[in-house]
Amino acid sequence: MTNRGLFVSVSAIALCISIIITGIADASVVFSDDFETHSPGALGISSPIGTGWNPSNSIAVVSSPVLAGSRSLQLTRDYNGASKMQFPALYGIATAGSLVAGYDLTYTFNAYRSQTYCAPEVYFYAGEAHHIYLGGFYVANEASGNYYVFNAGLAVDTGYKSQVQKWEKIECVLHLVDVGAGKIGGTYDVFITPDGGTRTKIASNYVLVASKSPDGLARLLIYNHPQIDDNPNITYWDNLMIEMSPTIEADTSQTVQVSDLPSVKAIGPAALMVSCGDVLIRIDGPMKWTINRVEYKGTPLWIENSSCGTVFGFPGIGWIGTGHLADCKDGSEDVLKLQLWLDGKEMSWLADKSFSSKELQLYLVEPNMPLPWPVETVKGKEFKQHKISRILDFDLDCIIELRDNRLYEQTTISTKKQIPVTQNYNFTHAWTHTFTAFLAHAEDGKELQDTFGNDKRKEYSLERIVWTAQYDANSGKGVISYLLEKPAEGGADLLIVNAPGVYRKFALMCFTNKTVPADFNGKYRMVTVFFEAPADKWQDVARKLANNLNVYNIDDSVISLGE
Repeated sequence: MTNRGLFVSVSAIALCISIIITGIADASVVFSDDFETHSPGALGISSPIGTGWNPSNSIAVVSSPVLAGSRSLQLTRDYNGASKMQFPALYGIATAGSLVAGYDLTYTFNAYRSQTYCAPEVYFYAGEAHHIYLGGFYVANEASGNYYVFNAGLAVDTGYKSQVQKWEKIECVLHLVDVGAGKIGGTYDVFITPDGGTRTKIASNYVLVASKSPDGLARLLIYNHPQIDDNPNITYWDNLMIEMSPTIEADTSQTVQVSDLPSVKAIGPAALMVSCGDVLIRIDGPMKWTINRVEYKGTPLWIENSSCGTVFGFPGIGWIGTGHLADCKDGSEDVLKLQLWLDGKEMSWLADKSFSSKELQLYLVEPNMPLPWPVETVKGKEFKQHKISRILDFDLDCIIELRDNRLYEQTTISTKKQIPVTQNYNFTHAWTHTFTAFLAHAEDGKELQDTFGNDKRKEYSLERIVWTAQYDANSGKGVISYLLEKPAEGGADLLIVNAPGVYRKFALMCFTNKTVPADFNGKYRMVTVFFEAPADKWQDVARKLANNLNVYNIDDSVISLGE
């Protein structure tokens, strides 16, 4: 599995060629290169392009085999037999003074795919880290060979097929606007003109991810990313030109129909610690604002940096959701709306303390990197978070509430399409590896219980779960999670994973190796209660709590635990 779009964890190898311009005319060329002035270079030998730099040994300017009498930039990623994954082939340009609100920044170049599995990619960045891209596109290296273009950070299949062993002219026009807080955003259009074919607009008014640009640099990164082993993957690039001009009326060329995506992305704090009563939870933006830590009376019960919340497994793709980042041609969880309240008052943050989920995603790739803002801690009686997000063709509406020493979770999943999945996990809870035992109860009265061993990994499952309790004899503390609502379809089964030294994780399993039907709309609700009990009495306490957890409403919870 690759992290397309997140290859920037090797951003230290990005090439930057700075071009300084001293004024902005009505239209100006800020960079151009037809690669004719460079000496041909052998594959695996760095070729002097601009400042000349390439540690991946996969860039060369060659006598083009496909453009008579001309040279081209050749990007090759060679898997080289048993060594398999080599460094990707990267070529970067940085132009100073060209990231200006109210102007169009146009990138034009020709590209040539030598074989069907070639996967050329292009990304546009602001002046900050290469981790956060304004926009870009790539060609899928599976049978479709379609162009995918990023709309607000989410890859969209345009339905336009790239040609093989033919030159294609590509034009990307960025309409730049000032979105405040020192960030540049806007929209962009993408045009493709195949050799001997018609100019077609394959993306119209796609949304750029707002990015900070303190140095005013606009960066272009060309990337060659194959996924076929034991074959050198070669793409050719030529006639690169970067132009600036005042923004004018949008082009009315032919447009390919694409998905309708919202133009506004959710923003929120980098991370937040919330303390209500005896319970503290941590919400993390890089994990798509899901729970990333739980403490009860000062004792950590839930580990950090384990993907929790709602996730999907997709055939041929893998896991997507919260901290899971599958191949970005397929996407990550895209947060569209985020609201938080403390004691009934909606919370807000200054612009320099607010971030989109795409901006924070890089901290999953480089987990040791400090967050862009320190974790804040707030205290109150009640906390509520409402998040609307999307995972591929699934829409998610998620609510988290913390009050009266209880944690409430609600997830509504909907889709208009029929979607096969390998798994859907809801309410994933990563309890610490110090937990010593669990007990689970199903609808038919069947129970499952065991003590957690520390010698090897083990998984447990139970169909049609009603509740599950976990207990830590070391601290004398425990938790019970009670399922209060589920849809009629898809099932709701227990999964507990005992990973010694890591966690004792619980997840609600749904749609295991099934197809989610078209027009599905299902709501799941769960409440988690915390308790203290001696080791010989914890199961009795858990059962008593479970017998009383039978009245629940997401807005006006009424839970009587009795004596």
